[in-house]
Formats: sequence, structure tokens, C-alpha cells
Amino acid sequence: YLHPAQFYLFISVIFFFIFSFTIRKADNEVSEAIKKGLEQEINLDSVRVNTDSLGIAEAQKALKKNQKIIGISDKDMAELDSVMVSDPQVANLSFGFKREKLDSLITAGAPLDQKIKAMGMKEDANAFTRRFYTQMLKFYEKQGGGILQALYDTIPVAMFLLLPFFAMFLKLFYWKPATFTHHLVFSFYFFTFIFTSFSIMLLVNKVWEIPIWLEVLICFSFAIYLMLALRNFYKSSWVGAFFKAGIISFLYMLIIVPVAAIGIIMVAFMLY
Repeated sequence: YLHPAQFYLFISVIFFFIFSFTIRKADNEVSEAIKKGLEQEINLDSVRVNTDSLGIAEAQKALKKNQKIIGISDKDMAELDSVMVSDPQVANLSFGFKREKLDSLITAGAPLDQKIKAMGMKEDANAFTRRFYTQMLKFYEKQGGGILQALYDTIPVAMFLLLPFFAMFLKLFYWKPATFTHHLVFSFYFFTFIFTSFSIMLLVNKVWEIPIWLEVLICFSFAIYLMLALRNFYKSSWVGAFFKAGIISFLYMLIIVPVAAIGIIMVAFMLY
């Protein structure tokens, strides 16, 4: 009953508006943790590192508190904690350059070229490398402030660009029944349902913290919804809808989502 693109745009605006309050709080906490970590005295010439430093403790605390937002599983979080305890050099924050020299250049208001060369950039560096060092310098000067916000600002565009890839998977399994435009319309409605569900979850979490098992169940419902939608939209059989929904979801999560996540992080960092 509603235009698919308009419906998707309306719900996505609502979702990212609600999500912005959560990401803003998480960004402040992570930025503060990074700032405290950078303020610690780091001796790059020594292998002795104080693993229980305030910066590391604050960073771990911020990561655990915002574990769901960042997308780190309990298993990965446990492995991260064990690595930081067992390997002090991993826990140490090292940029690979002499901080004292760079700090003096920043204080003196030195030109950009001098500062990024002090960070280790070579004279014959290409445009991409130069841009990367410039962003690293900005991250260092701002002490990580706003890094999650930059990531958040990139997600809406990335999600919109991912829609055709989902439609492409639909085209592979429903080659004859519909054109690519029909698959794209289906993708608009499906992602609208996902955004609506997440919006409700975020609002409920403001009042009552949803248990992990219930969140997993809600995420599992997306696959059930996809199966019902395939059955209804493409007039597929129950068996066909079940297997195709499972395969499409698996391939999309296995191929598209990881590649997109890496791309979002890179783009967010380069535009930070």
C-alpha cells in the first residue's frame, strides 16, 4: 500500500534518528577511553608495558558496555581480554613513531607535511598513502574523538547501496518469475521490516533491557519473515521458500556483510 522507496526512506530516517542517541553515548565513552589511553606514557623502545594501565582498563570497559552496538560477540570479547592480558605488547597502543617528536611539531604548529613525515610517511608516497597518514594524524590529534560518529554517518548510505546486492541474490533464485526491479522492490520492503524491528528494539531497550536470548530470537525471526515473504511475493512453495530463504540469508551474511563492514570502516576512517 506504500511506495517501497518512500517507505524505506521514512523508516530508515526514524531508525537512524533513534540509533543516533545510542551511538552518540557510545562514541563519547569510546572517545574518552581512547583519550585516556593516549595520555598514558608509552615507551616504544621498551618491551615492558603496564598491562593494567588506566587507559586499557577504560577501553575494555567501554568495549564491553557497547559490545552489542559495535557487534563484538562474547567469544571474541573473551579472546580479546585474554590476548591483552597474556601479550603486553598487543595491549600497548603503538603508532609506530616517536610521539615526542610529533607532539613537539603539533605544539609548534608545523606544516602538515612535516607532521606526517614524522609519522613515517616516505617522500614518494602515493595519494592514498598520504591520505591515510593524514587521517592517522587527525585521529591522533583529536584523540579518537568522533570516530564512532564517523562510522555511523557512513552506515545509511552503505545500507542503501547494499539493497541491489540483496536483489541480485533474489534474481539468482527467482530468475524467471520477476524482473530485477521486482526484486529491488522486495528488498526495499524486507529491509524496511528489519529497520522497523530494530527501531522497536531500541525504544524498548530505553525502558527495559531486552534479554540476549530474546534479541537472538528476534533476529532469527528475520529469516522466518523472509521465508513468508518469498512464499507470498513469488508464490513459492513452502519447501522452496524455506530453503531459498536460508540459502539467501547465509550467502548474504557470509559474503556481502563482511565485505561491506570492511568497506564501511575504511570509508568512515578516510572521511573521518
